[in-house]
Amino acid sequence: AHHAERIKRGTGASLVIFIMSIPDLGLVDAGNTLKWVFLFLPNFDLGQGLGDMYLNYVIKTACEKDELSKFVCRMKNIVYQESYLAWGSPGIGRYLLWLAMLGIVFFTIIILLEYVKVNKYKTEAPHLLRTV
Repeated sequence: AHHAERIKRGTGASLVIFIMSIPDLGLVDAGNTLKWVFLFLPNFDLGQGLGDMYLNYVIKTACEKDELSKFVCRMKNIVYQESYLAWGSPGIGRYLLWLAMLGIVFFTIIILLEYVKVNKYKTEAPHLLRTV
């Protein structure tokens, strides 16, 4: 049950960002702000990173097809990244960095919780730790 809730939060966050990025709604700035807020959700980072990587691939492929395509993309101000690892959108650099940082933070929390649990076990049941 908890896994489904996490998936819903990540998917919901990505859906909110997608809808807010529609220029006609006038919510692009708010959507960009929410992108930074949602970076604390690892499932959002993964989903958004994969989505942006695909989006960059499609745009880059279309815009680099021939000289006419390059010209049209420049005239329409269509933005894509040469490197998929770029920090700016639609690069995935910031999502990868946040995933790595969150991994370190969560791993540290688990180690600290285990340390506290083991120390508590040592003080409450020292007789179980003695060897014969």
